Amino acid sequence: TGFVLSAVSLSAILYGLNRVEVAGWGSPQVQTPLIVGLIAGVVLVFTQSRIKDPLLALRLFRDRTFTLTNIISAFSTASFFGLILVMPLMLQGVRHLSPSMSGLTTFPQALGVMMMSPLSRIVYPKIGPRRMLVVGLTLAGGVMLLLLNTNVTSNLWVYRTILFGRGLCWAFIFSPLQAAAFSQISLPDTGRASALYSTQRQVASSIGVAVLISLLMTQINHVKATLGTIPQAAQAAHFYNAYKVPFLATCLFAFGGAFFALFLDDDKILAVFRQRAAQQAAASANESSNS
Repeated sequence: TGFVLSAVSLSAILYGLNRVEVAGWGSPQVQTPLIVGLIAGVVLVFTQSRIKDPLLALRLFRDRTFTLTNIISAFSTASFFGLILVMPLMLQGVRHLSPSMSGLTTFPQALGVMMMSPLSRIVYPKIGPRRMLVVGLTLAGGVMLLLLNTNVTSNLWVYRTILFGRGLCWAFIFSPLQAAAFSQISLPDTGRASALYSTQRQVASSIGVAVLISLLMTQINHVKATLGTIPQAAQAAHFYNAYKVPFLATCLFAFGGAFFALFLDDDKILAVFRQRAAQQAAASANESSNS
């Protein structure tokens, strides 16, 4: 029952969200699978919460830390992957860059993540995830706000600098968030928790993309409807400005994640982290002495 309902629910919801770009929210192609998926999801929750050995261990959401980190992850994932989609669309569709040049413009974000990730792993045991996530998501949202000050003639290094700064911030989000998510989960339940966490990220990514594409298409359709009143030389600027609405949405997603991160309990999370680290150290010491 859990396998069938989860397959129907998630596939229908993801299919409906992925059709938003083509058909719009009001289309039966979007609404029908979303309704079917939501109904199957409700039945899934009802049945899985009442059987002894469920496919999805929804009881894990009784843990406050696990629930909060999944909410934060949903906002963070929507923000991160949403911009990864929208930015190349703008660079290739409005700035008329080649795919390779578009990639060379956005790749500094990955460099920022890689450069700062080692520091993130060092800082986490000392200050905990709450401050890291609040600061990281707030700064990431603030950095992305700089995109609202760009225009159709902005130098490509402006985008590269902004995205590099965004990557530096995101290094303080990915690892701490995942570490905090599983901090209160027992080892036997880690696999079940991982399945729930991964599923949440997939759904959040699709929801974020669907929302941003919907906002973008609304703005582009508005520009197209008024093209007759816009001088040809200014049309590219109007199409570029249409992308600023989804840019702003990615910032709001990040700020939303930062808000929920305020409610994490660093002391509780770090206490378990240090306990497990001590156990691992003791186990390693025993192995060394035995050898």
